[in-house]
Amino acid sequence: MRLTSTIFLLVATLSLHAQHFLTITGTIVDQKTGQPVGYAHVGIPENGIGTISGFDGEFILKIPDYYRNSTLTVSFIGYQTYRKPVGQIESPVRILLKQVATSLPEVVVRDESGIEDIIRRAVANIPKNYPTRSTSMTGFYRESKTDAKQEYQYLAEGVLDIYKTSYNNKKEGQTGLIQGRQVVLNPTDSPEEVASISSGHLSPHRFDFVKHREEFIDEANFDDYQYWIEGITSYDDKPVYIIGFDRAEGGSGRMTGKVYIDTLSYAFIRAEFEIRPEGLKKINDYPLYVGSWNANRYVANYRKIGDKWYFSSALREGERPNGGLFSNDILITEVDTKKSKPVPYGERLERGAPFLTITGQYDDNFWREYNTAPLNSGQKESVLQMKTQEKAAEVFDADFMAALQARRDSIRLEALRTELGEVDPETGEPIELPQVNNGVLEVQKRKFGVQLQMHLGAGAHLLSSEAATLGLTRLQKDEPLPIISTTGEVPAREYEALLNWDLSLLFNRRWFIR
Repeated sequence: MRLTSTIFLLVATLSLHAQHFLTITGTIVDQKTGQPVGYAHVGIPENGIGTISGFDGEFILKIPDYYRNSTLTVSFIGYQTYRKPVGQIESPVRILLKQVATSLPEVVVRDESGIEDIIRRAVANIPKNYPTRSTSMTGFYRESKTDAKQEYQYLAEGVLDIYKTSYNNKKEGQTGLIQGRQVVLNPTDSPEEVASISSGHLSPHRFDFVKHREEFIDEANFDDYQYWIEGITSYDDKPVYIIGFDRAEGGSGRMTGKVYIDTLSYAFIRAEFEIRPEGLKKINDYPLYVGSWNANRYVANYRKIGDKWYFSSALREGERPNGGLFSNDILITEVDTKKSKPVPYGERLERGAPFLTITGQYDDNFWREYNTAPLNSGQKESVLQMKTQEKAAEVFDADFMAALQARRDSIRLEALRTELGEVDPETGEPIELPQVNNGVLEVQKRKFGVQLQMHLGAGAHLLSSEAATLGLTRLQKDEPLPIISTTGEVPAREYEALLNWDLSLLFNRRWFIR
């Protein structure tokens, strides 16, 4: 997977959704090359509604019917912004987005101290350019995991209720799950076995490099980095600085990449960065990921609503030592700029929970009213594979298989009874068996008898676990004393023996007591 992006040719169709939603579908392609590229923003900025295009340039945007008179925009760094009234979009419409050449004008800052001044000014303008109060958002989150062959092991998605604190507040925000769904391609694995990463649902907070003042924009770390101007491009028809950065010679900078800054407002609008190999060894790097990674790459985007810039989307890809990839993809689909409220305490997702373990089954009809991010080709193939497995599960339904097995057992029993002479092979009727009594053959019915059967099984396995003390406390907001508090002891366990037995009394092959 690559974190590159280009712009698209938009082939859109417009239909009225049954739940009073307008649905616009399409593809975006570069005007000159005709190549589709993902991550262009598609939406209605003034209403905080939007989505992004997938890696193949395709997108689906759902708009409440009362926004029919709004203007649709398609924007991406390095291209002229496309705008057209929603009501004028007819099927099919072809939109060619025109590239804006990256320039390095004669009058440009070339001295590194001057470039650092640009970053200083952008940081100083954060209170002016970003929300100074908390914000409620709706977001779409997807995470996935592949093996060394780049075959997907699972996908998990969710519509999130997001509460972001202001950019003056260092406290992390809150996330709740509205709806979730999953695809686990090995049905024998439990979600706990497949999922190896926790806190993915906190991506809208963790990947916000502006709020966290990541080290490459923190003045305290300027001596550890070198900066340079790569050029000036365009976003939303405004000039934007492209500033490259990397570890300075002899410095301890851990990241390398690019940061995009509006030349007029000095707002951070995008960053592309990755952790250098030596930087991956850091033990505690929260909010970024740490651990056994060969690479960690990030892209974060912001978009303007009114006079403020809001976190818009982010993509993170982590490469495991075995070559597998783990990705987190967060897209903000709606922003409430007027009012906000915290996620109710009982609905907040905990930081340490693997997202896969809190989602349900994959259903295409689950979220007809929600904007989501398109699946890439590999993910589509994985969903198709999952659906094929589900179809097979329907064919080999457990009840059907049980009935089939009972029928097979019945056939075997009838054959055995015929072989033993209990059933006439021609008529299928029970017959009397010949008996020998004092040397004389007699014909009589089988006598009543009782048979005793006993089954015994034994085994053992290791359950290595340490002794632990578990505690649970329920608090009420603004109340220092707990409502209820309890603790429990879990003893250590190293070895466990297992024994299973049953005893059955059988009567004439027809009745038994167990």
